[in-house]
Amino acid sequence: EVAEEGGPPVPLDERDRLIDQLSHYTSVSAVPQNDGMINVFIGTGQALVLGVTRNTLSTRLDGDRLELQLQQGSAAPVTITEQVTGGRFGGLLRFRDEILDESHNGLGRVALGLAHFFNAEHVTGMDLDGQPGGQFFSMVDQPQVLGDGNVTGAFTDVGDLTTHEYRVAYDGTNWNLTDLTTGSHLASDSNIANLGAGLGFSLSVVNAGAVTNGDSYRIRPTRQAGNAIGLLITDARDIAAAEPLTGRNHLNAITSQSNSGTGSISFGGLTSLTGAAATGLPITIEFDDATNLLQISGGGSFVGSAAYDPASNSGDTYTVDVAGLGNFSFTMSGTPDDGDSFVIEDNGGGVGDNRNARSLADLQIANLMIGGTATFANTYGTLVADVGTRTQQAENNAGIQNNLLSQAESAKSEVTGVNLDEEAADLVRFQQAYQAAAQVFTVANSLFDSLLSAVRR
Repeated sequence: EVAEEGGPPVPLDERDRLIDQLSHYTSVSAVPQNDGMINVFIGTGQALVLGVTRNTLSTRLDGDRLELQLQQGSAAPVTITEQVTGGRFGGLLRFRDEILDESHNGLGRVALGLAHFFNAEHVTGMDLDGQPGGQFFSMVDQPQVLGDGNVTGAFTDVGDLTTHEYRVAYDGTNWNLTDLTTGSHLASDSNIANLGAGLGFSLSVVNAGAVTNGDSYRIRPTRQAGNAIGLLITDARDIAAAEPLTGRNHLNAITSQSNSGTGSISFGGLTSLTGAAATGLPITIEFDDATNLLQISGGGSFVGSAAYDPASNSGDTYTVDVAGLGNFSFTMSGTPDDGDSFVIEDNGGGVGDNRNARSLADLQIANLMIGGTATFANTYGTLVADVGTRTQQAENNAGIQNNLLSQAESAKSEVTGVNLDEEAADLVRFQQAYQAAAQVFTVANSLFDSLLSAVRR
């Protein structure tokens, strides 16, 4: 028997049974001592029992994640989640860290990308009541940052977001950014705003005076996006299928008649939004044959080149910054004559116009995700394929581990278990030995009787 701290002695077989039961939850190392006691270590060597002293294993909530911690005596609890391996705990932690978290983040990335790019296009359109399009989906507006609230984040380019999670820590001089998925150190800088470049987000300090050496924050850019996405448009009339502006051929400014050349502009469409309503409409664009330039008048200015050479620029796209509204892009083609003019004007209700609806539909084939290399469908397909591959690997590993478990249990049974066939054979052998011994006494008794008979004569 062995004494348990503060309690009665425990039979040795019961102690071994409890250690075996503990091994179902995590890897266990039992080290026998000279006094007959056993020290028990879990995970990668964390002491759970030392002699008659037992430590306490518990959980704590870190944000929305449960972490395992070990308390030794009166000392402060120490988080040992990363040191716990094997058993149910190890399996659940690996599933959470390697599959569940990344899959959750992957689904959030798809949801965030869809909501962000769809909303960005929808707000450039106009609904059936002639009103600017509103937000089509609800979405998260910033990355999740777990910590004391002194660091916050913002999205810079949703298309560059990954499914990884990160940790930023302050060492008293520099901020250090670590990729928690790969474990690699990404960057160090005294200015936290310089971190996150190319990852789709930026960081900033809310209260610099409150940040101290050793402060650490977990960044989860896409985790909340899957739960946050929702439909905001409930009335079909609010769907911004039309464009608020349209381009068309105008009159020749010199002859006051229709344009004499073959130049023409497309209906065009709004590509970005900076205001709620255009001012200075209509905008007139006139071709100057002497300079091969497009001259603009009204509430707008060219963004980029205004040069148009019919021989080399036909079919090119031009962008006009429309005052009070945003950038309007159109294509120009053909050979305009000197003085031919074109106009950008209000669409006047937009009934029958589906230009923005087509732009929204085109988003499904645009490479907007994963650094501009994948569509929404590709990104979701990558997520599904990854989950399927990991599931197959887990099933294969489970089969292998079950075989190893059976072998281990058989080996244990050979040492500690009872083989009924062997016990039955031993019983027969012992019975025969008993019978043989009994025969010795029978012969001895017979000889003794014979001896007594001889003496009596």
